[in-house]
Amino acid sequence: MKKNLKDGVEFYTFNIFDNLNLKHCFTTKIGGVSEGTTATLNLAFRKKDSDEIVLENYKRVCDAVGLSYEGIVIPKQQHTNNIKIIDRSEIGLLNNNSLDNTDGIMTNEKGIVLTTLYADCVPLYFYDKKKHVIALSHSGWRGTVKKISVVTVNKMVKDFGSNVKDILVGIGPSIGQCCFEVDESTKIEFEQNINFANDYIYKCKSNNKFYIDMQGINKQLLLEIGLLESNIEIANLCTKCNSDTFYSHRVMGADRGCMAAMIELL
Repeated sequence: MKKNLKDGVEFYTFNIFDNLNLKHCFTTKIGGVSEGTTATLNLAFRKKDSDEIVLENYKRVCDAVGLSYEGIVIPKQQHTNNIKIIDRSEIGLLNNNSLDNTDGIMTNEKGIVLTTLYADCVPLYFYDKKKHVIALSHSGWRGTVKKISVVTVNKMVKDFGSNVKDILVGIGPSIGQCCFEVDESTKIEFEQNINFANDYIYKCKSNNKFYIDMQGINKQLLLEIGLLESNIEIANLCTKCNSDTFYSHRVMGADRGCMAAMIELL
């Protein structure tokens, strides 16, 4: 990924999506008008910020990146592997849409800005360069265990006729293997649901806990269903290690803002 700064707004973009018919970004916490624990570019409603503050933050991001402010749609994430296809009836930042219990969204319509929110979980971006379909999936540890990455690709294939070899994927900033420390019960869930999980689990030297590489697991899940390695880009940025740039739940707890993954077909 590369870091961008425009009009005071800092955001990241994937090299793999350069010069394609889309706009996208992964935001940081730099460049908005939020104050206090959500300072400054919080993009989550239902935090301490008023709706007006969050809306202003979205305006700043859209202006900097070149995204359609009117076209934003945000699902109500619940750490599921539920994926829904979006049409224009769902757009609007204050639209009380029907996207409950939804952690992945996709569309083939231009002008719809798919948006999902993060503060350590893994953002997954998808683009079928032949069928012109985009998708975003929110892959926390529960979503990773439920293989939301695979569910997303399978839905692109089933509903839009995608060929897995045409799909480009960006795996964005998240808590890294260096910092994602879990207990035995979480480790067992990975082992029971992902046959190669142990290749990405590391024993802590100082206690009886484990580190897990969720970015690596998501990449391997995609390789196993036929995506090309050359079509997958990993950010290799840890949100906890870089909490001066990103909101991190592990560092800040629930009293913090959220970053957004955003993508739009042009």
